[in-house]
Amino acid sequence: MCEPDPKNDHVPVPEFRQLVNYPNAKHFARCVMCNDDTHKIPKQNKGVCTSCDEGVWMLLNSGMQIRWCKGCKNFKKWISFGIKGHSTKCERCRTQQAERYALNKKERAIDAGVPAEVVESLDKNE
Repeated sequence: MCEPDPKNDHVPVPEFRQLVNYPNAKHFARCVMCNDDTHKIPKQNKGVCTSCDEGVWMLLNSGMQIRWCKGCKNFKKWISFGIKGHSTKCERCRTQQAERYALNKKERAIDAGVPAEVVESLDKNE
């Protein structure tokens, strides 16, 4: 689990282009973080390979710990992943995903003709 870092709490994460180690690597089908071409680079990962999107990175100038969020499609502070520090998504994205899932579950129940009182109980069980 990640540890709170009071000295970096108020400091925003730098822009993506400032975080990459090899900015031109993407043009050569290589990872922008490790410059390696042996790992898959998903199109939605902005040039970050599947190995680098799993790790926690430390910014040398500030000591800030960052991690790739597959929901935001960007680097976020590791602390924003909360108690699930090695999750693929930050807390905000996990919460949004849970809300969408609950809404879709309710909509599917309505479409399937489930009685209204049962659909209402879905909200109470969440």
